[in-house]
Amino acid sequence: MDPVSEAPLAMAQFACVRSIPALILPGLTRERFLEWFRKNHPDLVIAHLQITVEWLKSIGVRVPKDIGYFNLNYTERLGPCAGLDLQPRRLGAVAVETVVGMMHRQERGVPQHPQTITLEAVWIEGPTVRPG
Repeated sequence: MDPVSEAPLAMAQFACVRSIPALILPGLTRERFLEWFRKNHPDLVIAHLQITVEWLKSIGVRVPKDIGYFNLNYTERLGPCAGLDLQPRRLGAVAVETVVGMMHRQERGVPQHPQTITLEAVWIEGPTVRPG
C-alpha cells in the first residue's frame, strides 16, 4: 500500500486533532498540491479549485471515501460537489439597494464611515463529502 491509502488508518489511531498548514499559493499546480497532500494527509480539502478532486483521483484517492472536498464558492464549481453558495445574486441586489439608498440621501463621494455588508453563505450538500 502507498502512504496515501494508508493515511486514513494511520490517522484513526490518534485521538487528537492535528493542525494542517494551509496551502496558499499565487498559482496552484498539480505538483505542489499533491506534494502538500502527501505530506499532510488531510481528511478534507477546502478549496476554490475543484480540479484538485481530479488530481486526487489521478493518484488513486477516492472522494469522498478516502477524503472529503468542498468548494468555497459553489457557483464556481466544475461539477457536482458540496460547497458554500455565496449568493451572488442576492449580494448584487443588496449592493444595488445600498447605492440607491445613498442616492436618495444625496450622499456623494467616499463615505466618511464606510460600511460592510455581509451575507451568510448557504451550505450545499454534495457527493464530495460523506453524510454526517
